[in-house]
Amino acid sequence: MKKILPLLLILSFNAHTEETLSFHCIYTEQMMFPGDSVDSKKLTAGDISTTLKIFPESQFVVFDSSIMHSNRKANYIEEGNSIKWEVGTLAESTGITLKDVFILNRISGVLNWVSYTEKPNNEIKKFSSHRGNCKKLEALF
Repeated sequence: MKKILPLLLILSFNAHTEETLSFHCIYTEQMMFPGDSVDSKKLTAGDISTTLKIFPESQFVVFDSSIMHSNRKANYIEEGNSIKWEVGTLAESTGITLKDVFILNRISGVLNWVSYTEKPNNEIKKFSSHRGNCKKLEALF
């Protein structure tokens, strides 16, 4: 027991939990780009939402969306007052990659989400854009 106690003390001093910032984002507008036209619409509060957990020290974000991306993790970069992250999903049957780019303004709380498709010949096409507002979640007690 005497040998275990110093080891436990050393391990407890090395244990570190990174601060996490949690947000809930509700999208207020959506734009779709079918063909050469633009279809824009206002969204009813809560139609589409995203939750974010940001880890500032290690610079990654974990996010869920009500329509896509369940518990996805990505590294982010800082660009001025914003953080930016990207994720991609390859549809193996077609060879098309779905690429999503997220930009969260740390001052205003505005989140922009733009989706692209990339074909095997590297042709990239924007097909949707969402804009919403994020609120920091606080613990109840």
